[in-house]
Amino acid sequence: MHDPVTLLGPQVPPPDSRRISALPPDLLEQVRGRVRFLALLIFVIFGFEPFLYLLVWTVGKVTGIPAAFGNQGFALADLSVAAVSAAL
Repeated sequence: MHDPVTLLGPQVPPPDSRRISALPPDLLEQVRGRVRFLALLIFVIFGFEPFLYLLVWTVGKVTGIPAAFGNQGFALADLSVAAVSAAL
């Protein structure tokens, strides 16, 4: 007779208890690289706005020209997001 066909793969040994994930190491390294790149991108994007806010405030104080500021809460939120992404 014919051997039965199954959709199950061959028996895999149980994952090592020291490993965090059952994913292969090369795939984990790809994920780490992508998360690292995304964290750097978020840091640059969200860190740029508080820098501009501080720059406009400093120029306004030095020249005596009042600067029209946006909401200071947004600058603080952007700075906190940049700090969290830098920590990541």
